[in-house]
Amino acid sequence: MSIMKKTIATEVLLFICILLLPKSNGQFLYPVDDNPPTDVQFQCFTCDGADCDQNRMIGTHQDTTCNGPRIACWTVRNEETTMYSRICGQPDFIRQGVFCNRHMEGKEFCFGHETEAGRVRLCAKCCLSDHCNSGTLQNYPDQNLQTCFACNGETQPVCNQDLSVSMENSSYVEQCLLPGSDCWTERKSGQTFVRGCQLQTCENEGFDKTCEESNGVERCTQCCVGKLCNRNAAALRLPELHLLILGLISAFYWI
Repeated sequence: MSIMKKTIATEVLLFICILLLPKSNGQFLYPVDDNPPTDVQFQCFTCDGADCDQNRMIGTHQDTTCNGPRIACWTVRNEETTMYSRICGQPDFIRQGVFCNRHMEGKEFCFGHETEAGRVRLCAKCCLSDHCNSGTLQNYPDQNLQTCFACNGETQPVCNQDLSVSMENSSYVEQCLLPGSDCWTERKSGQTFVRGCQLQTCENEGFDKTCEESNGVERCTQCCVGKLCNRNAAALRLPELHLLILGLISAFYWI
């Protein structure tokens, strides 16, 4: 094989690898609407840490009055430490675009949250009346909420594999917290996947995939309805990359 052929093959291989580098905008985000013009006010129990896991009683335990748009009373449990928090307001760790609404009010949900110590699983519940966050959590999500795998393959390699229902209680699972949401899987480029709830209703029960190309990068999406239904991504996968690359190198070798 001539030096020129080796150089061409090397350059082609490098070009392919650059094209296939994973790119991702991160986990799906719900759109953020403008806040409503009027504020609301609640009295909620507030505590954090030791003894916060005990049921609260008016006149015995601390409470706080808060007011503002889209606030609520919250009960949160860290599944790693088993420590509770009770909050009046809007927690900053709840994913973008999610606020307490009638679809999720009083329904427990669980999700993954990145902390300085690593990724943890949190369970939470919100309510929309005074002192409504007095009780404890069951530590598993309400069965009336759609449950999906939620992860970003760019930073979480496990997301680029087919996932197992045995991961149901892991930090890579979330519930859809707004009406009209379903489970979605997106292949951003190469074999990099993003999974989670999207504020978009699944049509045709997800049997069809949709692909579009922009600036030479193909983006494919597929939705589904049902518990953890976005665990597999066979319909979105590309052929094995190493076979493609070896085939191209072999072709240049025999030129």
